[in-house]
Amino acid sequence: MDFFKFKNHNNNNNNNNDDSITLESFCGECLIDIPIRAKHCKYCKKCIATYDHHCDWVGNCIGEKNKRLFIIFILNHNLELILSIILVNKNLN
Repeated sequence: MDFFKFKNHNNNNNNNNDDSITLESFCGECLIDIPIRAKHCKYCKKCIATYDHHCDWVGNCIGEKNKRLFIIFILNHNLELILSIILVNKNLN
């Protein structure tokens, strides 16, 4: 379960008393502070930064670090599908 809380980041080295408040979430499973777009995956049992989804084909979560590789993986499968359709059509004719 994710809980949201406000964190007050005071910078004591600054003289201008500018208190910036950022919204972060707290993971109840990992018991750590995580960025807003992060989410705890129930399959991997860990928090993923900029969580998109858990992919059973790849066997892990798609997030910040591997989203580009996942898109290349999907494009590669689409290319294979198109080529196989072309080859089947040529062999049937």
